[in-house]
Amino acid sequence: MKNQFWGKVVKLGMTLSLAVTVSFSGLGSIASAEEKESNVVSPVPNIEESVKEYVDATKSFSSKEKKELTKIAKANLSSLNMVKKSDLDLNSPVIKALNDGTTFVQFLIKDSSKLEDVSGVSFVIDEKKEIVSKNEIYVKLIDEESAELRLFTNGEEVISETLEKPDVMPQWSWSVLNNCLASQGISWTVIAIIGVVCGGICLATAGAGCVWCIMVEASASGSVVSVCVKKAAEA
Repeated sequence: MKNQFWGKVVKLGMTLSLAVTVSFSGLGSIASAEEKESNVVSPVPNIEESVKEYVDATKSFSSKEKKELTKIAKANLSSLNMVKKSDLDLNSPVIKALNDGTTFVQFLIKDSSKLEDVSGVSFVIDEKKEIVSKNEIYVKLIDEESAELRLFTNGEEVISETLEKPDVMPQWSWSVLNNCLASQGISWTVIAIIGVVCGGICLATAGAGCVWCIMVEASASGSVVSVCVKKAAEA
């Protein structure tokens, strides 16, 4: 039953990401000033805006706090499901304060890894410095047109899908979008995954599922994605 549910969520997210502007619970539709001026509506959510609902942008951490949080996260990197510890950049963690009082710590993928950049491992740590959840995104290209996506939370697999290179609406230039993303070192898989983790899962599970969306935001600039989408729409 769970696998059927998540399968529907994935399909919903993929459809929403490339056909309409995704509306987030409590946020409504989000469009940049540039999009409004040009009447171009992005088929993907602005992930930088979407995560503000969950991330406290005003919170900063001292060097001591960062060191302690990084140490806690590193100590819990055993028993990963798909991502190998050797693939992770353990020297430059992404640390964000979440609005519910917990802290998000993510280890991104090394440049030398054969996995897509959006892959990685994150932890949500509470105020008692205890691990609330361990989250893993594994994305690997199968070929130029497809990729394997697997998501895990606390060791339990919640999504296992083959992503197909998204089709865009006829008036959109896929080549412009793809070339723009590639020039910034961003794979087409980011567009597909945004639809899954920032659209479908966030809509279905609210804040809990948005941890993956925050992971995507940390690994790929939402502003770059938005600019590329706009260029493709105007081509």
